[in-house]
Amino acid sequence: MGAAFAAKATPNKIHYRKPKKRNDKPTAILEISTSPSDATLMHYQKGVILERINHIFGEAWINDIKFVALERNAFKPKTKPYKRPLTQGEKNDLSNILENVSDPLIYERLQSLGSHILKSDKS
Repeated sequence: MGAAFAAKATPNKIHYRKPKKRNDKPTAILEISTSPSDATLMHYQKGVILERINHIFGEAWINDIKFVALERNAFKPKTKPYKRPLTQGEKNDLSNILENVSDPLIYERLQSLGSHILKSDKS
């Protein structure tokens, strides 16, 4: 969601409900914890947040967002641990694995995923 949202909120869980009827669609509600003041501000940007999430994961993957306001001192956003850069050998290995992927968008996303996995695997 970007640095502005990440500094203010933390995703907690997704409430997934199967459809009750055969023609209904499943519902998924994302629960996000944040401070009380930020919960109010983020509520006004719920549409933008949903649009960004569904743009990445697919059309209407998340149906709604529930903001959970925590006490002011209770909310501490997760900090990202230091992740070392990939070595040239790791970059070459990743490129070799993805050499048969012809779609540039899928290639880019798989390369990003692979590099994140390699960085977090050894850090």
